[in-house]
This record gives sequence, structure tokens and C-alpha cells, in this order.
Amino acid sequence: ACDIGGGAFLPSTGYWHYTNWLLDRPEIARSHINVKELAVIEDMICSLAPHFPGYHFQLSTDNMSTVIWLNKWSCRSKEATSILKNIALTAVKYDISISCSHLPGCINHIADSISRLHSPGQLLHLMSLLNHFHQGYRPAFCTVFHMSLLAAVFLSPQVARMHGILNSWTKRC
Repeated sequence: ACDIGGGAFLPSTGYWHYTNWLLDRPEIARSHINVKELAVIEDMICSLAPHFPGYHFQLSTDNMSTVIWLNKWSCRSKEATSILKNIALTAVKYDISISCSHLPGCINHIADSISRLHSPGQLLHLMSLLNHFHQGYRPAFCTVFHMSLLAAVFLSPQVARMHGILNSWTKRC
């Protein structure tokens, strides 16, 4: 995550998710980066869970607070607690399980690139990273991306040029 947006990538499915804070989550646009890191995982889980009931989500993040909060299912931050509650309710509703491990930031290239899609050239950089990723590993599903319609409009000239990617326009749960 960064001040403008957040990104998540789930290698086992090929799914990636972009959240623009001001457009998609204005209520946390001014929140601490740790809350934003957790919020992008909430957005990803809420959009994927209905499609993968009973699935175990093995997450990795470069944010240690998010790792601790997701593995303990508790924290002191009121904002983060609200997000954790929504993730937990989604997990119960769709019978999913979630575990989280730390991924050093220096190797978290795909998620970092997704979180900066608002910057010029980042979409091409992301596509290059995904092409490189898919050469060594083929996920069980085709590459899917999700972003809100507002964020897509914000990126529409770039998104319109993308080929071979299945679009998923879903609302947050």
C-alpha cells in the first residue's frame, strides 16, 4: 500500500486487486499505512470469498502489523479492529480460512506495483512482472484483476489497452 492506493496479489489464483483510497475507501484515505495494508486484504478477501467457498487463503504481506493482526485476529486500533471483524464475518459466511506470513518488501514486487497503478508506467511494469511470474508458474485459474468502476475509470485509457485479462467488477462486501 501507499498513500494513494493499495494492491494485493494471490499467486495461487493469479488474482490481483487494486484499491484507490480516495475513490474506493475514502473513510480510510487518511488512516495509518498499517490500516491501509489490512484494508486492501479486506477488499481482496471480500471480492474473492464468494467465488472460493471453503478455500484456504495463504496470504503474504510485507507489513508486520497486518501479519500479526490477521494471525491473532485482534489489535488495539479501532479502525483495524473494524476491518478484522469484517474479514472474520466474511470468512465465517463463506467457510474460508486465512493465514498470513511475512514477505520481505524487497521481493514483494507484484503487490507493490499494483499499489502504484495510479503512477504513469506502472500498468506496463505490472504486466511485465505478471508475464515473468507466469513463465515460471501457471496458476490454477486465468489471471483476474479487480478494481472498482471508479478506479477503472481513473485508469481507463491504460485498462482499455490490456488484452488477455478477465475483468472482475464486483462491489466490496
